Amino acid sequence: MTRFRPLMPALLLATSCSLAVDPPEQTLWEATLEPAPGYPKASGRAAAVGRSGGTEASIAVEGIEGEVKLAWMIRAGDCDAPGSRVGPAAAYPELQVGSSGSATVDTFVEARLTRDGRYHVVALAQEGDTNVACGALRPR
Repeated sequence: MTRFRPLMPALLLATSCSLAVDPPEQTLWEATLEPAPGYPKASGRAAAVGRSGGTEASIAVEGIEGEVKLAWMIRAGDCDAPGSRVGPAAAYPELQVGSSGSATVDTFVEARLTRDGRYHVVALAQEGDTNVACGALRPR
């Protein structure tokens, strides 16, 4: 009976490995924001990564004149043909541009980006929802 003992740890190890659950695939998305008409110095970068239950997203803008608040969001589609916002509006905190002309913010959006989807990030002037900068999110 002692002959079978060495096999028990190997069987337990093999069983535990076959029961393991693979983590969901995570895709890093990145965008370079280009200025919109009327904001020639505006630029920025954005990134997003899928996590369990949603997407971690961040944006950084610079070259904005004046101390202003900007709205921003991830949308389906592209800058020329924008689609609907990804996740709720409340998921996107304001960008508070300081005297340096720059601002950065991180957030969690309770929606996932699909690998085969098309998305973009847009920064908007609070008044009139005018585009300040926009860029296509590309998977890496």
